[in-house]
Amino acid sequence: MDRSIQKIFQRAVSDEYAGRTFFVFLTLHALMWSLVPGLTRHELDSDSMMHFAWGQEWQWSYSLHPPLVPWVVAGFLKIFGINNLSYVVLAQVNIALALTAIWFLARQFVSARVALTAVCLLEFVPYYSFLSQRFNHSAMLISLWALTTLFAYFALHRQRLSDWIVLGLLAVASMLCKYYSVTLLVAIGLVFVLTARGRATWRTLGPYVAVALFTVAMALHVQHVILNKVGTIEHIGDYFNFSSLAWRWPPVKFLLAQLVYALPAFIVFVLAIPGDQSQHRWYHLFKKVSWQESHSLIYMVTFFPLLATAVPGLLLGVDISSRWGGPLLGMLGLLLIFQYPTHLSVVHCRRVVAGAFVWVVLLPVAILTAHGLGWVVDEAKAFPGKELAGTITKSWHTAHGTPLRLVAGGLVAPDSIAFHSPDHPSVLQHLNFKRSPWVERAEIDEHGIAVVCLLTDTACLEKGTKLFPGYHWIDLSVNGVGSRLAPVKATAFRYIFVAPGVYGRAQ
Repeated sequence: MDRSIQKIFQRAVSDEYAGRTFFVFLTLHALMWSLVPGLTRHELDSDSMMHFAWGQEWQWSYSLHPPLVPWVVAGFLKIFGINNLSYVVLAQVNIALALTAIWFLARQFVSARVALTAVCLLEFVPYYSFLSQRFNHSAMLISLWALTTLFAYFALHRQRLSDWIVLGLLAVASMLCKYYSVTLLVAIGLVFVLTARGRATWRTLGPYVAVALFTVAMALHVQHVILNKVGTIEHIGDYFNFSSLAWRWPPVKFLLAQLVYALPAFIVFVLAIPGDQSQHRWYHLFKKVSWQESHSLIYMVTFFPLLATAVPGLLLGVDISSRWGGPLLGMLGLLLIFQYPTHLSVVHCRRVVAGAFVWVVLLPVAILTAHGLGWVVDEAKAFPGKELAGTITKSWHTAHGTPLRLVAGGLVAPDSIAFHSPDHPSVLQHLNFKRSPWVERAEIDEHGIAVVCLLTDTACLEKGTKLFPGYHWIDLSVNGVGSRLAPVKATAFRYIFVAPGVYGRAQ
């Protein structure tokens, strides 16, 4: 490395300037990882559209997941604009919150320059780089688990009632994001039971307030789900198949994936630490666990959820996605630092931070180049959703002279129309009233409905014909103007328009 660049980074990682460097890194990270999806995706993934379609209805729960992610999506986009760019930015706001929480947590243990190192190591973890482009339930857990762990530490060590209240609210938010958060909350609970400092907190008011907040909020949520027969809790059963040998593989794959995802950060750390203390070889990181009582929370929130996912999943046969591990590796940088037998020098920190700054620029540029050369093609992102929404909305206005209030269909199309249409209609998802309780038959009679199916979606076409007999499907081919980085694929659809005031008379 050139001496002038070395001096710049040496100053950047000093305790005096490390906080400013962290802010610069955070800004650069958000910019680069917003550029990649912003320039290469003509359309967002189907889950993103579904989250908006759910969220704009402001339900207390949904058929597949608890309500927090749809609420956040709808709220953020209604404030900053309902478009692809706002969704891309939301994904990076989520990661920025996670990195900020981890920075403040690391500062409780180490100096500013070492905390900066712990955060920069996460740039080499895929969940925080190219996998951060998506915002879904597992992705939001990355920030929620980091924040929950931070305030669990505060509650444990500062004993302020305000910290306990925030911890209780974050625990509720984590569960209302994804029930998988129970593994994190059990891990935190074990720290408050198994450590001396943790047990001492039960002699104060704080933990009882936090538990009461959590219990009341979750009881109200569960009551709503059960009384209204929402499929949120029942959906958990879809992941289990005790008799299937094939479903034993996903837990193994999950565990292996976390090891693979952690490997780049581990390699960078090992390459950065040789020097005057080179006698401490990389395998010293595994010689013993640095299980100081103050460190126990960090180890517990990492390894308990990991094992509580993989082991029961293997025994019971659970269809686990490797991306469930997104929130698990947030403490990786801190754990590597805890395990290193000596203090990190300025040189060690400088190497990691410089590598992270290079990587946060180099990897996005490489991805953009691959898209430009045509090496990476994602047909799902080439879906002409905006053009479809514009065509259907314009045709509806021409035919009926009223706003498009309701749209129905199967895969992708109706959610995409809800997102891109200026009318933002409610969606009868999969033509299923149970899955879309916000749509009632009386509303279809009052406002009419557009039913749009992919030409290849035979299930949607069959349901549409059965639900709205006597209508003839109209063929529609939609294309759009894309770019070399974000091409558009011509896509065939079929649609019918059920006019206002007609559906009720046909029943």
